[in-house]
Amino acid sequence: MKRVFFIFIMTILCSTTVAQQKYHDAAMFNAPNGNVKYIEYEDGRIFFAEDGSLVKEESSYLSQYSAYDITRDSDGYPIEVTTDSDKTLIEYTEDMRVRKRTIIIGGEKLIYAYDYKEFPKVTMTRIEYIDDIPKTKETIYDMNEFDAQGNWIKKGIQGIKREKQVTHVENLNLLHTDPIAKQYVWTSTERYYEGREEQNRIVSYRYNKEFKRSDSPNEINIFYSVAHPFFFNAGWSSKGIKKHIKTNKIEHELKENVGWKEIEILIPESDKVFFGYPIGNMQYRCKKSGDDYYPYYRFYIYIDNIAERDGFFEYIVEDAKKHETLQEQTSNKIYLVSSLFSVYLVKSPYGIEVRRTDHTPVDWR
Repeated sequence: MKRVFFIFIMTILCSTTVAQQKYHDAAMFNAPNGNVKYIEYEDGRIFFAEDGSLVKEESSYLSQYSAYDITRDSDGYPIEVTTDSDKTLIEYTEDMRVRKRTIIIGGEKLIYAYDYKEFPKVTMTRIEYIDDIPKTKETIYDMNEFDAQGNWIKKGIQGIKREKQVTHVENLNLLHTDPIAKQYVWTSTERYYEGREEQNRIVSYRYNKEFKRSDSPNEINIFYSVAHPFFFNAGWSSKGIKKHIKTNKIEHELKENVGWKEIEILIPESDKVFFGYPIGNMQYRCKKSGDDYYPYYRFYIYIDNIAERDGFFEYIVEDAKKHETLQEQTSNKIYLVSSLFSVYLVKSPYGIEVRRTDHTPVDWR
């Protein structure tokens, strides 16, 4: 029931974009929801036109094929793909996820069947026919993730949790002048997952709206916004921020000794906007010591419609590429850098969360 409700909600949210589509070629790559612009894998991209048709010339992921001919049903969904080396027949579930792929290479046949009964866990059965004798292998993907549109963005196998004892040896002669001290030996337990596998991809969407900056004098620059908490231009010190708040009688909430000797300042509303979208729910935190350190600051750009949020998110990515400020990207997070500042933008149910942090991103997956 929850799954049906989720599909119904996604249909409503995506109605403005789906109405523009004539074809649904992204469905054969298990991305049936929304007007998909591209699907990006580690080794290439599959690009789709605004009408939903696959654009072979701009799809580096399919560069090994010189031919890629698609036959669609009456609703615009691919049911057969013919390349220079094989033919693939595609069948779908009621909610247009891929149920079965039958690949014909020469006289041989290979079938991939997908079972979604335990969704989000997905069981894939591979059936290979050799001299008309079927050989079957079953794989259970139990570490999957789906984006807000309901499309598959991570396919993985959890693996079996294991532990092993590791012996560490430290040469103390490098640290001490005592000639007797030679080595310090200790053991630790390391945990790992045997057989873990995962494949990640980014699914990007079109949203038929022109995004442009507003004429408001309160329109912000995204890098300036994280360099100056609350847009005060009062520095990063909590002392300076509190003084500015007091002098200007700004509505706020102050919490002392939050967590481990931390100061937290919350300001719920702002008159600033970003591309006309309102900003609010601003939060500043720092450690309380002689000098403030490890400052953290974030705020939200409010966008009510999920499809519009995703479209704007994609616009920011493409704009950052043009200006060479895009450092790293996943389906839900962007890391932007300029010559002086850095900023994170993260999708949230409210719109886009903007974060400032001193730490370099390592692995967002």
